[in-house]
Amino acid sequence: MRAGRCGWGRAARARCPARPAYGQGNEHPTVTDANLVLGYLNDDSLAGGSLAVHRALAEKAVASHIADRSGLSLLEAAHGIHLIANSNMVRAIKSVSVERGRDPADFALMVFGGAGPVHAAGVARELGIARVIVPPSPGVFSAFGLLRADVEQHAARTVLVSTADADLDPINAIIGGMRDELTRMLAGEGYAAAAIGMQAYADLRYLGQSSEITVPLGAPALTPGGLRDLERRFEEEFEKTYGHRSPHKQFELVTVRLAASVSRHAEHSGRWADDPGGNAGPRERMVYFGVRHGLCATRVLRRADLAAEPRPGPLIVQEYDTSVVVPPHCSARLDAHGNIVIEVGHDPRDE
Repeated sequence: MRAGRCGWGRAARARCPARPAYGQGNEHPTVTDANLVLGYLNDDSLAGGSLAVHRALAEKAVASHIADRSGLSLLEAAHGIHLIANSNMVRAIKSVSVERGRDPADFALMVFGGAGPVHAAGVARELGIARVIVPPSPGVFSAFGLLRADVEQHAARTVLVSTADADLDPINAIIGGMRDELTRMLAGEGYAAAAIGMQAYADLRYLGQSSEITVPLGAPALTPGGLRDLERRFEEEFEKTYGHRSPHKQFELVTVRLAASVSRHAEHSGRWADDPGGNAGPRERMVYFGVRHGLCATRVLRRADLAAEPRPGPLIVQEYDTSVVVPPHCSARLDAHGNIVIEVGHDPRDE
């Protein structure tokens, strides 16, 4: 979820990047200020107490620039800012799912960054997604992934032949050459050939078109039967993406690709240490969840307070690098890997 990369909230106005809540001079409200007013963030500090925030300044910014000018209450104005941020995230997710023939409801939503877990349940509900996954230390998720992700090398070669009369021997020779090249590259980085996994892909298009779709080869070498399977997979992807298939069953193989990878076995023990500077124990604060629910007395927990048994919302899970917002009609539990799993339930008030 790209929206999860926006730290503690992307500024509502690009020319005013500082948050009033940080006390650094900006007077215009941002998404962070709205979330602080709503009670989604810790009232006095972020990052385990190392970054002081000023709720009064956030309230003043939202009131003077939004609420007073629109006739809304302070909480309604802040919630409106929050919903606009959600809608921007929904639009971004739709551009890589619905617009490519995928139904978001068929997937779980994995969120990260400082802001992702704050907005995740609302975004998921808007998209019809039933489950949200928040990994441990989501604020440094990208950095952790960079350090622990599989090592990969990629190669691609243009072949540009019709699949109707393609000579497969030279194509397979090209794939074999790429395999040797990638093996040598990874061997030069210290990885044994036996540890290297290979996945082949091909770019196909309908003959006469100018854009192609990448599909898995499914085998290390092409055979006549494999080529027919490749055409079938291309048409399935084409239909998912564009909503139809061409009546002209002529195809062009444009490019063959190979991805070589070595796993670094990025498993962890399941339970991560409690965040430094976290809450001393469960407590409560008033949190606003929109006009249908209003202000709710909401339990504020640590990740370590959750267990396999789901806890019903509303909840706030306060962490060093984020806040996980679990609205009413949702629940949160901890899975075997330390992920927070939010089940997004149906809110009858939305009917």
